[in-house]
Amino acid sequence: MRKQGRVVEARIATGLTSERDAVVLQTARGRYVLQRIGGHPFRDEVLHGLIGRELRCEGELVGRMFLLKKWDVVDDAPPEGKLPPKAARKKAATRKKRKPRGKQK
Repeated sequence: MRKQGRVVEARIATGLTSERDAVVLQTARGRYVLQRIGGHPFRDEVLHGLIGRELRCEGELVGRMFLLKKWDVVDDAPPEGKLPPKAARKKAATRKKRKPRGKQK
């Protein structure tokens, strides 16, 4: 099965003992909890790195969970709150240098 949508972090199972924040795929038809086949079910750093990205993915749907076999990033935009390496270097170079603290003569 194929799905396409934006990867976001959302609270799932609200009010239940299994309530948690999860990485989900938000599509036009709904949202699906993402899990890589063989990946950790609650905390997968690879999937967290995809938050904010648009994905085209392939896998199996089990209830509201989408088990990822493979995926492609559709957009080139960096995830929210993160700058691409080149832009981050440019921003760091334009920062004003602070004066050292302490006694001044």
